[in-house]
Amino acid sequence: MPRRKSRSEAAAGRAENPYPEGDRPVRFEVQRGGKLYRGQVVTADRWRPALGGPPPRDLAFQVVLLTRPEKVDPETITSTRVVVCIPAESLASGRVAETVAQYEVAGEKTIAPLPDVAIERFSQGNVLVGGHPWAEPSELFVQGQAREVLARLAALADLDGIGPDISSMRDYLESAQPPESQEELYVDRMSLLEQLVEERLWSNTGVWRSVEAMFELYKSKYVPAYLGHHRRYRAETATLRRQLEAAEDTATALRLLNVVEELGPPVGEAALTATQGLKERLVPCQETEQGLTGLATRPRCPSCGVAMTTAPPTEVVRRTLAALNTALAEQQRRLSSEAVRQILDRRDEPRLGRFLEVLRAADIGALATVMNEQLASFLRDLLGEASVVASWAWIQKELNDRFPEVGEEDTGAFGDAVGEILAQAIADAKKAHPNKRIRLRVT
Repeated sequence: MPRRKSRSEAAAGRAENPYPEGDRPVRFEVQRGGKLYRGQVVTADRWRPALGGPPPRDLAFQVVLLTRPEKVDPETITSTRVVVCIPAESLASGRVAETVAQYEVAGEKTIAPLPDVAIERFSQGNVLVGGHPWAEPSELFVQGQAREVLARLAALADLDGIGPDISSMRDYLESAQPPESQEELYVDRMSLLEQLVEERLWSNTGVWRSVEAMFELYKSKYVPAYLGHHRRYRAETATLRRQLEAAEDTATALRLLNVVEELGPPVGEAALTATQGLKERLVPCQETEQGLTGLATRPRCPSCGVAMTTAPPTEVVRRTLAALNTALAEQQRRLSSEAVRQILDRRDEPRLGRFLEVLRAADIGALATVMNEQLASFLRDLLGEASVVASWAWIQKELNDRFPEVGEEDTGAFGDAVGEILAQAIADAKKAHPNKRIRLRVT
């Protein structure tokens, strides 16, 4: 009768076994460069740090397929030869495990495809290579045989430990994009990205050393080019900011005149909104070149994050300020109309003296300077009074003629008659005084 294991022996066995019941480790082989590499694929319903450790001694790699989305701490993946695939949505673990398990039976001859839903959800999820995120999971999970997909994943773990370096290099190049106008840099970057196609590196890992040298050369050109771009962008942003601040009086004057209803509907509101938005957006970066010492590892300024392909919104600012001036010129034209000028000229107010001089000079710059809240309020009151005409409504006589006496049954008709008489009085007054507001005096 076999000896039963002691509790300590059983506990030790569990500690050594990272694949509890439910996980399905399956041995897997991949050919590369005429050499056979052995590894395994593990299908697991949840992540355990034990899965991120080195694969068994006789295996070169381990691919972990999680069947549920979860956040995996990269620190728990301690081996560069482990690839972890996390789906965007939960999968039926049985179907994935069954597909993978067929390798044990059919080996090289297997033709079992991964379910389409698994391909889709893994391609939209995350892939961690030795604890580093892989930029484009969709490159790895494409429609086809499960063997092809798993071979790609296995190759990542078997790239002599350089999988994380490839991922880091690609991340850097994604952010270190020069404009097409800088032709040499642009071509060098595209060439590097072509060299980082995994299939080339899988077939010949010796290429990696030359890729590293190309990458260092690219950075030696990119860093000074970025510093120059950052310096120019910073200076141009400061200039645009000063232009917007100089237009603050224009914006304030337009905003104040837009609420004087007697001048007509508001104008230039889109320009006012755009001006405010640009002021909030155009804050010059405070980082100097002395502070940008880490561009060899992080390709953009840590403060503003501006890319080399980003240009200052010079034309947007120019159009916005032009629209602002055009709108204020329209309000000045309204103020200079004959009707408004007659109202203003009739008032002997000291505060109007300078204002009238500005209107006669047709200088929108001076108008922007002289306009303030008190003057706008005065104009609103003055033009409001002038736009109102008082008219009589002889309502009592009309009602006496229609209703010599009013009984309970007449209250509805009496109310209707009052409304009718007032509406007619307003209509008559409007004909006599077009473009005026009517105020009735009832008698």
